[in-house]
Amino acid sequence: MEKQPLVTIGSLCYNTGKYVIETLKSIQNQTYSNIEHIIIDDCSIDDSVLIVKKWIEDNDYKCTFIQHKENKGVHASLNEILEKGQGKYITFASDDLLTENKITDLVYILEELGKEYGVAYGDMSYIDESGSNLGNSTWFDDKFYKGYLPPQGEIFKNIVYSITFFVQASLYNNELLRKLQFKFDDRFICEDWHLNLFVTRYSKAVGNKNIYCKYRYRYDSLTAVNWTNDKMHKVLLSQLAMFDEVYRYKLNTKEDKELIYKKMHSLALQLYSTRRLGRINKAKIAYDLFNKKPSFKNIMKVMVLIIFGSIQPKKAS
Repeated sequence: MEKQPLVTIGSLCYNTGKYVIETLKSIQNQTYSNIEHIIIDDCSIDDSVLIVKKWIEDNDYKCTFIQHKENKGVHASLNEILEKGQGKYITFASDDLLTENKITDLVYILEELGKEYGVAYGDMSYIDESGSNLGNSTWFDDKFYKGYLPPQGEIFKNIVYSITFFVQASLYNNELLRKLQFKFDDRFICEDWHLNLFVTRYSKAVGNKNIYCKYRYRYDSLTAVNWTNDKMHKVLLSQLAMFDEVYRYKLNTKEDKELIYKKMHSLALQLYSTRRLGRINKAKIAYDLFNKKPSFKNIMKVMVLIIFGSIQPKKAS
């Protein structure tokens, strides 16, 4: 590349004082030089702010450090980075480690492919709280299988099926996000999935098997908590709302809508089987699906859920 386009890296910090320096160093050590680094501390109550300030001063590090006086949450902080970031491309990191060649590799790929590509992505490995490697597998190995080939081009259907890749291992066309006025939505817990659904609906994607991020698995992290305890119910409701929005994307074909409907139906079935949702709310979900795909079978589900609160017969005691 004759001239390096500006890349925005957004770092979110909330009570991550134990890990934040490792993340900052991984960004400082990028082989790519034209980087705009925006760091947001979302009103940490530990010593994160002092740690970050001292590291910036000691290293004479050029960045924008924003301190929130009140906790605004992940989505508001991410949107603030989108608003302030001036880069042609953008990526994000929290307490993860970026591999040294991530930005160089992905910028080169996107510059070669051109404007019709909205994201380039790779794989992730895992580290524990102390920064040590966790096993020999990667995200692609665990989610799919060894030898998995990342999908290329128009991969919206792949993303509907599964989140596929994460923001930490990706680089996004920020000019496209600005043009389409993308915003993170606090109704949707899975920020990565929401962003990837949006980007792949309106552009092409390119992936490879290189590891561009070392994901830190913390047992107190939001990701760990949401998928292993009672908050799973909230996650399912959030995903159902997210796909309801995705169903309305203007570029969806009839085939796309059918695929999204099936995804919503699968999520609804999980919610129907829980006791956390009352029969009326279950019936509302079923009625919304009926409106998307009217049928006698679907309207009967609505009636059964209103009357019995479940579409599964109760087991005899």
